[in-house]
Amino acid sequence: MAVDLWSVESRLYAEIDAAGMRGRSTYRKRFDLGDGHKVETHVKVFSGTLSNHQKVLPNQLEFGANFWSGTQPYYRLDYHKNPSDSYLHEHFESGTQTINQHLSLSGTPSISECVSMAFEKAEKVIPWKFSGTKITPGTDFCGPA
Repeated sequence: MAVDLWSVESRLYAEIDAAGMRGRSTYRKRFDLGDGHKVETHVKVFSGTLSNHQKVLPNQLEFGANFWSGTQPYYRLDYHKNPSDSYLHEHFESGTQTINQHLSLSGTPSISECVSMAFEKAEKVIPWKFSGTKITPGTDFCGPA
């Protein structure tokens, strides 16, 4: 059983930048990660257009990454336009408990920082939650890793 996080993460960066070049301020898409796992990401900037590396004031950004398998949601990271908040909010279920934590952002985050944190944390959560599931090395823009 294998899940491909890294090919999807690479695709996300390219698609978010492409949406910004088309003048868009929002992006939302679902991806199949393999082995029944899926992720949906959404990004919205409230000032200007999307750009992965541009720093975004905390009150000008909305971000979410929702991971699920089959019909079972198991992990979510989100950030909602809050001028006094410098954390990604992490939510996941362990047995019958829902665990909520905060992951510190750099102060004035970039979209790529949020995407990167989401996928790095998912790399740890997925094998922990679904023992036996492996994360494949994936591919990048140039082909197989």
